[in-house]
Amino acid sequence: KMRSTILLIGAVGLFSSTVSAQVPNGGFEDWTTVGTYQDPDHWITINAQTEPFGLLSCERGTPGAVGNAYAKVTTRQLIPGNTLSTVPGFLSLGDPATGTSGYPFADRPGALNGSWQYDIQAGDQGNITIAFTRWDPVAQNPVPVGTGNIQITGTHAGWQTFSIPITYVDGSDPDSVFIVIQSSNAALMDGSTISVDDLTFGAAGAGIQEEEASVALQIYPSPATDELDLVAD
Repeated sequence: KMRSTILLIGAVGLFSSTVSAQVPNGGFEDWTTVGTYQDPDHWITINAQTEPFGLLSCERGTPGAVGNAYAKVTTRQLIPGNTLSTVPGFLSLGDPATGTSGYPFADRPGALNGSWQYDIQAGDQGNITIAFTRWDPVAQNPVPVGTGNIQITGTHAGWQTFSIPITYVDGSDPDSVFIVIQSSNAALMDGSTISVDDLTFGAAGAGIQEEEASVALQIYPSPATDELDLVAD
């Protein structure tokens, strides 16, 4: 079971401005300097929380699988010898200025495709989760439209393409998309890493895919206010 907590825009109607058929900065070419570190544009990290310990949970790598750069997330033990201080590498599509996850999106792609390399420590597990939702104005709550999830274990040292199929559970078009990348799930093992690049929406590709495309997605609380939990079983 995987859980990701994401912040919602206060009035979800703000999502209705502009929709996109692709992943914003999905090639991770654009980064903004924040103090002593850089964060990828259109993506939220927890670097602000880990940087005071002299560590970054998300870093810009070069060269990319495609282009000049990629994003690498790493699970970090913030206090040496203190396992309780370990936090997962974390990357979430959204607005870094407000910390609000999600992006306007009104299409129904077949998959999230991209390139990755990873080194997940023994006993640990990383994951990538995609969720499409629409706002129900009557219930004042987000409704699941489609989801995709893949669990990542082991090591792959070179760039490899992947394709995560999207399973749709609602006939309506979405208005928002969420993408969450974590280098650790339940077990937090210092040093687990996932590097990603060239993220695009499209048809299911010929790369590595999850064995089970169908993922049960729970969204709560209902109604949602400031935070939204995505739980993929």
